[in-house]
Amino acid sequence: MRVKILFILLAVVSARGQSGEKQKREQAINLDNCLKGLSSCDISALSTANLAEVAAASKKRNLEHCMEGRPMCDPTRLTKPEAAAAGAGFNKRNLERCRESSASCDPLRLSSTDLAAVETASKKRNLTRCLGGSATCNPLLLTKEEAAQVNAAASQRNRQNCLDGLQNCNPTMLAKEDAARVRTLFMKRMFDNCMNGLYSCDPLQLPSVEATEVAAASRRRNMDRCMKGMQGCDPSLLTAPEVAAITNAHRLRRAKGAR
Repeated sequence: MRVKILFILLAVVSARGQSGEKQKREQAINLDNCLKGLSSCDISALSTANLAEVAAASKKRNLEHCMEGRPMCDPTRLTKPEAAAAGAGFNKRNLERCRESSASCDPLRLSSTDLAAVETASKKRNLTRCLGGSATCNPLLLTKEEAAQVNAAASQRNRQNCLDGLQNCNPTMLAKEDAARVRTLFMKRMFDNCMNGLYSCDPLQLPSVEATEVAAASRRRNMDRCMKGMQGCDPSLLTAPEVAAITNAHRLRRAKGAR
């Protein structure tokens, strides 16, 4: 009987010990959740010392949010020195956004010195866009000297486009000597295109000597296509000897295939 009672007492003590350990683990997990500001935190389960610790962690976390400009920041919880530091950080980030022409820039938060610097940076970016021929260039922001630079850059860009045979060439903007060189290069490209049978060939642009040479090259290409039985062969362009040669070549190929 005594042994049975002893076993019961030991079981009760063991159960109480396990229950106590479980409670300690739960309290530790809850404290960790509260320190991290998680929604699963149960403030009612904290001790007075734990509450002070959690409050300090919350204030520190809020200060970090404010210093980094996060939406979770509550500026009303900051001390005056903390508010001043957070405000300085915000102004610095705002200045950078304004320098970059970000939509989130707040120009009203800029000092007169910063506003002047932002306007200078904006004009500099606009000049760069204008010099590059960007559609976002605002010529009204250019000074007289900058406008002259932009016009010179546009002329040089157009000259190079014309020399390269690009579609955005404006020949009316070319100097007389450049127009002559561009015309020479244009005729050379046209002749090469026609000699290679490219779709961009316009034989009507060619002088008679080159037109004759292009016509001969076209007949040779047609002869080659017909000889090989390729699509695009035009028999109407063949001479009688060429038709005979092609017929004989086809006959020989059929004979070899029949063996």
